[in-house]
Amino acid sequence: MMGIREIVISSALVVAISMAATVPATAKTGTAPPVYNEATKSYFMLGRVPEGQTKWRKARAFARAMTFHGVRGRLATVNSAATMKFIRDNFVINNSVWIGGRVVCKGGKLLWENGDIQKRGDFSRWHRQWNRTNIKCPLVEYMPLYITAEQKGFFWRASGPEKGFNPILVEFRTGQK
Repeated sequence: MMGIREIVISSALVVAISMAATVPATAKTGTAPPVYNEATKSYFMLGRVPEGQTKWRKARAFARAMTFHGVRGRLATVNSAATMKFIRDNFVINNSVWIGGRVVCKGGKLLWENGDIQKRGDFSRWHRQWNRTNIKCPLVEYMPLYITAEQKGFFWRASGPEKGFNPILVEFRTGQK
């Protein structure tokens, strides 16, 4: 007869083996396996970058080097209410997490990793204090976006490109299930 400790260890091994079988090695840096979003035809994964790669540029390169089911990753495009809800419903985000948007200082456009430009009147989820840095436009070329979690939900914020966050939200756009 197995004791509670053996059952917990056995359960953990089954989960680890199941995850290893379904998540390719290049996507295992996440804190959870990728989750499919039917609306965007993408898998999303909350991941962590290695120490020394916490700045947005390096986190972006790290996400682009990842693959899942043969699809290259990128920092996530979170440009709709439906995607924001999907992220909130499927991931535990307690701090700040890099995403794939940046405010381009020349022209003040919000550019996403998928190439979309956020237009005025489109979905917006800016925090009341939209930036949290002493480094602001025009001192830098761009200000990368991150999601911050608060009691009232998730919000976008911009920062100087030298700010460092370890968690990243990676998207693997498949175009199909």
